[in-house]
Amino acid sequence: MIIRDLLLVLDKVAPLGLQMTEYGGDNCGLIIGSEEADVKRVLISLDLTKRAVETAKKEYIDLIITHHPPIFNPIKRLTDSLFIELIESGISVISLHTNYDSARLNDILAQRLGITQTEGILEYQTLSKGKSHLGRIGIFDEEMTGEDVIQRVKEELGIEYVRIIGEVRDNVVSAAICQGSSSGSENEIRELDVDVFITGEVKYNNAVDFNNFGCFVIEAGHYETEKLFINDLAEVLAYRIPELEVMPFFDRVVNTI
Repeated sequence: MIIRDLLLVLDKVAPLGLQMTEYGGDNCGLIIGSEEADVKRVLISLDLTKRAVETAKKEYIDLIITHHPPIFNPIKRLTDSLFIELIESGISVISLHTNYDSARLNDILAQRLGITQTEGILEYQTLSKGKSHLGRIGIFDEEMTGEDVIQRVKEELGIEYVRIIGEVRDNVVSAAICQGSSSGSENEIRELDVDVFITGEVKYNNAVDFNNFGCFVIEAGHYETEKLFINDLAEVLAYRIPELEVMPFFDRVVNTI
């Protein structure tokens, strides 16, 4: 298979036209390499880290697929040693970011947390000139307390700690979610009037706003809420292109001690 054909498959899974064009836009698709390059072995990582590149070279990987694009803004000089190393090693890079968030990742997070009857929130303009959503709103599949929700988030995401903004509520029915960063969404979340908002990370000044609004927010971590991308895409590729060798790669760059 060549990368051009793989991109066609990926576009059916998470259409590139769904990537965000607002707030500086996004940069999904083929980032490094040629569409004509052969691909037999794929490594899937949340980020293009040094360890991911070292592992790709060691395992004779042809292509790294990341969630976060390693190049966001235009560059005038190609001097980054990591990019040069990839080019010299013949390793391509594809990124699936806001298009994957919209098409799959938020729904997967909602399912993991038992949030049902979901609808899209946090609307944005897409590359295809339409509208899509970076978050979901719904209700829990059973009666929950705030402490129950915190415990479920920890168990389902495999984490030991979360951060809490506002007061933990006694009764929780409705929930809004947005994996990764959701700073800047506090006004829209406030208007939704949900019992809990679950997200990856919030900037401090936005956390102050959430607190002043009387919101109950669970910050579960940027990496922790988006690492679901790795296994999900690995499973999708294994099903759709069984001849590909796919290697999930988990590299947490921020740790708690």
